[in-house]
Amino acid sequence: MADVKLVKLIKLLADRTNQGSLQWGQTEEKGVFQTSFPNSSVRIESITDKIPDGGDVTYIGLSVYNSEGDLVESINSFDTSNLGGRTGMDLMDKLYEAARRKAMGVDKVLDQTISYLEKKN
Repeated sequence: MADVKLVKLIKLLADRTNQGSLQWGQTEEKGVFQTSFPNSSVRIESITDKIPDGGDVTYIGLSVYNSEGDLVESINSFDTSNLGGRTGMDLMDKLYEAARRKAMGVDKVLDQTISYLEKKN
């Protein structure tokens, strides 16, 4: 079961990201995105693991680091049961996708591509 403070953190991260007031950046690891605060940073990533039956399972992992760069807490989308079960998983999935889009500059790239195509007419 997810800790109440982690649940609050996830909801606030999602809200601020969706409002556009929180900036995410790429890290040295492909597919891992980070946002920083004065005394901490948060990383979010999509993780795929093998399961015993030979298939794969994909989930979202969120990690909180202190100002020294030490991992102080982590949670994954399977641990978000008190966010409302599947709703918690959906919230973390959407947070990851929003962080990825911000970090990768998706809207800017799409706008530039659309503008280029419109001018080619």
